[in-house]
Amino acid sequence: MNIFRVNKINFDKISVEEYDKIKDFIINFTPSNINEMNAILNIFVNISKKEGRNQELIDNFNKIISYASELSPGNITSIVKFWVNNNEFEKAYELLRDQELSLSANYYFLEALIINDYDLDFTETFMKELLIKFIFPDDKIITLLTLVLTDKMKSYIFDYITNRIIVPSNNLWDIIKQKYECHKSTLNNNHCNFCKQKLEYYKLNDYNRENLLDRIERYKFNRQEHIKNKIVELQKEWDKFISFIKSNTFDIIIDGANVGMYENKGNFAFSNLQKICNDLSNYKILLIIHIRHKSNMKYLPSNVTVYFTPKHMYDDLFWVYASVYYNILAISNDQLSDVKSLIEDEEKLLVFSDNMLCRLDKNLNIIFPKLPIQKNGDYIHIPKSDTLEILCFST
Repeated sequence: MNIFRVNKINFDKISVEEYDKIKDFIINFTPSNINEMNAILNIFVNISKKEGRNQELIDNFNKIISYASELSPGNITSIVKFWVNNNEFEKAYELLRDQELSLSANYYFLEALIINDYDLDFTETFMKELLIKFIFPDDKIITLLTLVLTDKMKSYIFDYITNRIIVPSNNLWDIIKQKYECHKSTLNNNHCNFCKQKLEYYKLNDYNRENLLDRIERYKFNRQEHIKNKIVELQKEWDKFISFIKSNTFDIIIDGANVGMYENKGNFAFSNLQKICNDLSNYKILLIIHIRHKSNMKYLPSNVTVYFTPKHMYDDLFWVYASVYYNILAISNDQLSDVKSLIEDEEKLLVFSDNMLCRLDKNLNIIFPKLPIQKNGDYIHIPKSDTLEILCFST
């Protein structure tokens, strides 16, 4: 027999004689490489799913896994499935405790605990730990919400999605609407029309925020050989900016140069800035722009503060730093390639640009980011991803 062909067999569609031959074959099989190990473990899982608890199978399974010098994430998931099929939850947990990096295996185990009504205290604790350790794909969260959960489990999941999931999928929206007593509401100036709570835009968590600020601070002169003899002077300019930031507060940041030159063939148009500032008359605005554009600046409303960045430094660093420091939205169509190159942390910068940057359309209308799922007071709000509809329900 060939182990890889056996791995493709549907055991529900073969005769008893063939099935017994396969069992004899795998019990006496010794894997010689990682591919054979993957195949044999999967076959054991399929047999245990068909038969349930079988001590002979367990003894041979232990022998097989003893051959593995190192377990891949796929191996771990297969072993967990086997132990669950044999009602050996403690053994599955022991393996996961030693192999914490396998999300797939941990998630399978959590789902099995819930479906099998395993010890509630243990299951709730395991879920809480898992939601702290891992970032779950939306589809996994949706599946969890379709299961029968205790109130404590629900609270853990909703705490997770209000802190981690940025923009809800329509699938998640539909599941919540079906399974929970919700009020279907709409937004009016970012306020829920049912509970009147104001919904907030995404904010960076403390780790990402502090990490981004630190990297901008440390790498602001990175890869700029031409300013070596100006570092002392430029550091003073940076310190002056930090002092200004710390002693003031704002509601939104504008990347002045990018907005001023947007859709204007590289030429600066002060009228662009005037329009955007007028559209944001209810906001306290910080407009950051390079000193070379000072001669282009004219009158702006009293709710706008202009900060000019010095020569020989990227003005993008200043407005990104300000937005991250205050954890507020910024307006720019910049792709931030210079900042990415300088601070060498594209992942965290992507979280910022995807969720905290307002973009402009060709008519200079502001496109705000989508609102995330969030908890406001005693209510959880789940916006629909493509409309102004939201689900509002009490916790």
